[in-house]
Order: sequence, then structure tokens, then C-alpha cells
Amino acid sequence: MALPASLKLETGSPEDVKEAFQVMLDTYDVDTEIWKIIVKDCDQKEILPWVLKTFAVRWGMPDISTYKIVEESSGKIVAFAFIQTPWKYVPAMTQEMKNIALSEELPPLLEGMDYEAFIAFFESLGAPSQHGYDPVEDYHRKGTVVHPGHQKKGLGTALTKVWNEVTDKSGDKTWCPCWSTSVKMFRDHGFKDVGEVDAHLERWGGSGKNSITYVTVRYPPGSEPEAKKAGES
Repeated sequence: MALPASLKLETGSPEDVKEAFQVMLDTYDVDTEIWKIIVKDCDQKEILPWVLKTFAVRWGMPDISTYKIVEESSGKIVAFAFIQTPWKYVPAMTQEMKNIALSEELPPLLEGMDYEAFIAFFESLGAPSQHGYDPVEDYHRKGTVVHPGHQKKGLGTALTKVWNEVTDKSGDKTWCPCWSTSVKMFRDHGFKDVGEVDAHLERWGGSGKNSITYVTVRYPPGSEPEAKKAGES
């Protein structure tokens, strides 16, 4: 499916982080149940500043790359996808940067955040590391976000295809933790399930279906062993 004529695909830059994170929050507010549980008692005006303070440094590091889809008329971001490049290709990643990237320490939470729900969220995003993901050797999809006003237009598919083209050229596998809202799209584009993490959102009155994070991996064409082998690493 081609992009609508009013939209175009571009490479992103660290300067896009604030706008991209706002698109992410607008999307999470609509379709990410665990995030709504985490922030329901927060001052909504403080969430974006907290996200920027907590995560912008990491997303500005040289191993993180972005493709974005923008409106032709305004340049406004309507969708984006981050990817972490294997460190073997990023000599600019210092040991200090790697230590930050590998840290499992929870950041200071915003007042009102649900601590237990945030732990579940944090663990789900890091789940590929429990199934064989190696930041030195592998790619890691770090988020594909499509603004609610632009969903069902093939934007997530377009972003996935372009990143698949990038990773296929290098011949390296790609990991992606997926929620129920996106896992079919990733499966349709070569990602295979190797594990699951259950956040048990029923604890907060949430949906069992939306509790699951699916750990998936994609091998470049011609180098595809059984996916279960990755899960056994």
C-alpha cells in the first residue's frame, strides 16, 4: 500500500524527539491500556516534560535511528519508528552510553504514576533480552507509533517495510516486542513469535488480551533458522 499523496516518508533526527514523543503520548492515550493505567493519577501537563527528561538522552544516542512520516503541507509528524542499530556498526557508542542503554534501573517516576504498572511496562519492553537479543549483534525495533488520526492507512506497514529493507542489507536479525494492537502487522512482515510477557492488567481492571507483549524476531531472507532456536538462546 502506497502512502497517501498528502504524506511523505523521511529520515528523522534527534531534533524530532519532542514532537515524536508527543505523538507517542497522544497515541498511548487512545490505545495503550497499560500506559493509561500508569498515568491516570498524574498531572497530564507534566507527562511530556517527564518523558523528555527521562528518555530524550537515550533516544539521542548514535545507535538510535528514526524514520518518520510527515504531512506534506505542514511537516507535522504523524507516524514514526525508532530502531536500535547493532553496536558493532556504531563505533561512536561509548562505554558510558552502553551502560545507560543496558541499565535496568527504574527512572524516578512522576508523581501519581502507578509503580507496579510501570514495572510491568518496563519489563515488557526489555523482554527480548530474555530470549536472545544481543545489542552488539542485533537490531531492535524500539517503537512504531501512528497517530490515532492517521491509523488504518498503511503507515505502520510502510515504516516496517523500510526498516526491513535496512536490516536485510546487513544480514542481521531484528527483535521487536509487540502489543496485541500491532503484532499481526509484524507477523505479516516476517517477524516470528519466540516468547510472551503477561503484565496481568486484570490487577487494575484491565483486559487480559491487552496484557500480553509478544516477543518477536525476524531473520533476513536466506538466513532464517527456526525461530524457536532464538527463543532457546
